Amino acid sequence: LLRDVFIEQYPQLGKISLFGTPKLIGNEDADFYAFAKKKLSESIEPDLRRLKDLATDRAEAIAKYLVQKTGIPNERIYILDTVVNPERKDKAITSQLSLNAN
Repeated sequence: LLRDVFIEQYPQLGKISLFGTPKLIGNEDADFYAFAKKKLSESIEPDLRRLKDLATDRAEAIAKYLVQKTGIPNERIYILDTVVNPERKDKAITSQLSLNAN
């Protein structure tokens, strides 16, 4: 899928060999997939609403796991509002998880 999307977006940078192997044009020895991933990730802006929804879904999945697998009562689990910070120095996405056991 990465190969197909990259070549569709950047046909001048990549090609597919007769055997279906992707190659970079002008730099056949470079790692195609690493380059394609980097180039595509630079061109895609994440939807902040979807990122917030994803964070909420992950928090709910963790809470459900804690209730079902560890026996923690549901009323002791609190999910705080999720925050998406688009102003980051690097492209890393961080998650904060706070647990308190008394």
